[in-house]
Amino acid sequence: MADTVWSIATKEVEAQIEKKKEEKLLGEERTILFVGSKQSGKTSLLLKFLEKNEERPKPSVALEYTFARRPKSFSLEKDIVHLWELAGGISLSDLTEAIITAESLPGLSVVLTLDLSKPDTMWITLEHFLTDLKQKIDRVLNANSEIKRSIEKANNDRMMSFAKGFDASSLFPVPIIIVGTKYDLYANMDSVQKKTIGRALRFVAHTYGAHVLFVSEKVPSTLRYFKVFMNNLAFGVRTQKVIAIDESKPIALTAGNDDLNAFGESSLFTLHDWRKHFCDLFPQGNVDSQQSSEDPAENADYREKVIDDLKKQKFAEIENLRRRQAKKDTSNVAR
Repeated sequence: MADTVWSIATKEVEAQIEKKKEEKLLGEERTILFVGSKQSGKTSLLLKFLEKNEERPKPSVALEYTFARRPKSFSLEKDIVHLWELAGGISLSDLTEAIITAESLPGLSVVLTLDLSKPDTMWITLEHFLTDLKQKIDRVLNANSEIKRSIEKANNDRMMSFAKGFDASSLFPVPIIIVGTKYDLYANMDSVQKKTIGRALRFVAHTYGAHVLFVSEKVPSTLRYFKVFMNNLAFGVRTQKVIAIDESKPIALTAGNDDLNAFGESSLFTLHDWRKHFCDLFPQGNVDSQQSSEDPAENADYREKVIDDLKKQKFAEIENLRRRQAKKDTSNVAR
């Protein structure tokens, strides 16, 4: 029996009611963007947060996406966090523009990873992402006054937990964690080098109002604070102040709670001072020259039989065409 206009309308109303029920079960939505040094362990950190154990994670390609859900306390609602990972270091940073939008910005946070074992590319990577992401965020804010007011209110609330005297003029516009990875390799470096790296990153983190911590996959205890900070960014879980600044151990600091006067560096007052001091000790190399040239199409982890067979066929056709053209050119010369 064919549906009547009434039955069709009834089904549509029921579908809309069901959709609204589902929407009510959806809690807050947030977005976390992972960026940083190439092969600095972004994928591994993401898997640790998701509590997924993979002995050999696949190399990330371009911009990858996953998500996580968490039920609210005493509610059927579930909060969701969208997790984006930028591969390739600074070379693909233009892709982040697709993530930094008017829709995502109110719930956006950033995780910036730096390979502690490669200080010769650390500052240039750090500086690039802090500058590039801030410019993209500012463009969106300047075009949306309502969102700009919302972000300003959120930042004022965020600074309530900061130590007195924090300079709000340099605050990064969204919450950010600076993660120094491969702490196990860093721990074996010269003491002067370690002190410079640690204090420089603490200074930058405090200047921008960022959490900062050092981690290593090989030292599981260092990942505890990472999960704490991530749960705060992803699901709004409250965190207590963390101030672990013993230079003989992994650093961990909640945003805005460092004491820069305790450094004892009487001549280093500004970001420019620290930049010069750091780069004098660790001259910065060309990051692009250190990018891997590995072609994902040749990686066994990405094999697709149908696509690979078609690729071989096309390459064979191109090679045959090249040979025919070469023979034609040879015969023309002979004449």
